[in-house]
Amino acid sequence: MLSGLGPARKRELLIFGGISAAVFLCLLFFIAFFASREAARRRLDLEYRAFQISTSLMEYFLMRSASSDELPPGVRSYGIYDQEGKALRRSPLAPGRIDAGKESDSLWISSGTIKLLRRLGRPEMGRMWRFRSPQAAEGAMDGNPSLPGKALPGREGATLEGIPPPGLGQGAGRGDFLRRGGSILFIEIPDGDYRRRELFFNLGALVLALGLFGLYLLLIRLYGRTLILSDREERSRELIQLGEAARTLAHEIKNPLSIIKIQCDTLDRLLPPERKRNLAIILDETGRLAALSDKVGDFLRSGRGHAEPLDLGAWALEFAERNSLPPPRALPGLMVFIDPSRLESIAGNLLKNAREAGGPIEGIELRLGGAPLWARLELLDRGPGIEPNTAADIFKPFFSTKAGGSGIGLALASKFASEAGGSLEYRSRSGGGSLFRLNLPRKR
Repeated sequence: MLSGLGPARKRELLIFGGISAAVFLCLLFFIAFFASREAARRRLDLEYRAFQISTSLMEYFLMRSASSDELPPGVRSYGIYDQEGKALRRSPLAPGRIDAGKESDSLWISSGTIKLLRRLGRPEMGRMWRFRSPQAAEGAMDGNPSLPGKALPGREGATLEGIPPPGLGQGAGRGDFLRRGGSILFIEIPDGDYRRRELFFNLGALVLALGLFGLYLLLIRLYGRTLILSDREERSRELIQLGEAARTLAHEIKNPLSIIKIQCDTLDRLLPPERKRNLAIILDETGRLAALSDKVGDFLRSGRGHAEPLDLGAWALEFAERNSLPPPRALPGLMVFIDPSRLESIAGNLLKNAREAGGPIEGIELRLGGAPLWARLELLDRGPGIEPNTAADIFKPFFSTKAGGSGIGLALASKFASEAGGSLEYRSRSGGGSLFRLNLPRKR
């Protein structure tokens, strides 16, 4: 894209690309920011639902008897564990032990389920505390073993002694496990397609980001093409102005040339023979200038001329006979649609260049070829050929590799071929020389 732009247009495209890239990156940042916030919100909703179910589960078991193993709706498994991770009571699908070293209120998602560990209080929660003086004897009290006491500031030797509450013996109910301080509750519930919805959301964010990136590339491409078309439009306007000037100049040149020719004819009748040689030089240069003016006028005119159906094989045989060339191999049925005078101009210009190339005359030949959609006319010579670094420019107006050449002939031939719906190509000939190929669409 940049190869078709000038330095100023390239700089303009780079500035536009930088600004639009900054806008694009800002949009990507906002997409990533809102996607992360939405993911955090959904995760928080999930945690809230899990904790809500765990609270409902505790209330459910506090209200039911110890013999009931029925799980509430929406719960796959549950378990109550002590501080070492050993199960105190659990459903069949709950693990026998848990990692008690996990942080409080741990939640994780795996295999389509949500698993939650929730600590039900500190180890000292659920105990009964009483004041014990330093003189009190150590041992049992009210039939219950004493637990380690807490020292009381300012009361030397005095402690608060903790004892378990009643009702946590071997015959305790299911609700008594929940009342015990330091217990760990494990629940497992379905994730409600959380993983699938998370995947769809992430894919949506990715598709949106890729869409924005594709839109950015399309925008850059369209802007670059706009700049290229703008440059072409400016060059076209310049060429149109140049063409109008050249057409006017060619028309204005013809009038003085006609007057010069008339005056030369008059002088030719009046001057002595020894002076007529100079008149012949003037007439030759005047004719060359008139021919150049005609070619410029032809190049500036557009259209297909007076196109008509033409048998290319028969025309090539006649052209070869008129110009003393070996007749090409006949290929009947090569019908094309072109102005015969323009085809004559194309072939005549190619033949003129081949003869001026300096190769042997017998090396010049015509060839015919055909394909289902195209007819082909080739003119070959054994001249020095064209340098590879200049071959791409030979069809440009006013470009010539010959001293004194006008640079109009090949440009005009290429223009006539293009307006007939075909093309004119140059290739190096195997063994040395040039090959010019005229491709014309076949008429059915």
